[in-house]
Amino acid sequence: MSENTVRPHTPPLPERAEDFTDSFANVFRMGISSNDFTLIFSTLDERGPGHPRLCDRASLHVSPQMLKMLSLQIAMNVEAYESAFGPIKIPKQFEQSNDTQRTELKKQFDHLANG
Repeated sequence: MSENTVRPHTPPLPERAEDFTDSFANVFRMGISSNDFTLIFSTLDERGPGHPRLCDRASLHVSPQMLKMLSLQIAMNVEAYESAFGPIKIPKQFEQSNDTQRTELKKQFDHLANG
C-alpha cells in the first residue's frame, strides 16, 4: 500500500478505567456556564415521611457540542424505545414546569452571552 493511500478511520475500542463505577440515578440537575454544562446525577431517598435526602452520585462536565450530540443520541434512543414498548410516561408537573424552566434558562443564557 502506498503512503498516499487513505485508510478508513477506525475508532478506538473503549476500555474501562480502573476507577470506573456503575451508578443509578433517579434525579439529575444541570449547571451551565459559557464554556460547559455540568450534569449532576443523584438519588432521592426517603429517610422517613417528610425527610427526603438528595445524594449526589456523579457529575459530568461536557462541552456545548458534546451536550448537543448527547441530546440527539438520547432522543433517537427514546424514540426507538417508545416505538418498541410504547410511550414513556412522565409526571404532569414535569411537563408543566418546563415552560417556567425555559423562561429562566433563556435569562441565564442571555446573561452569560452578554456578560
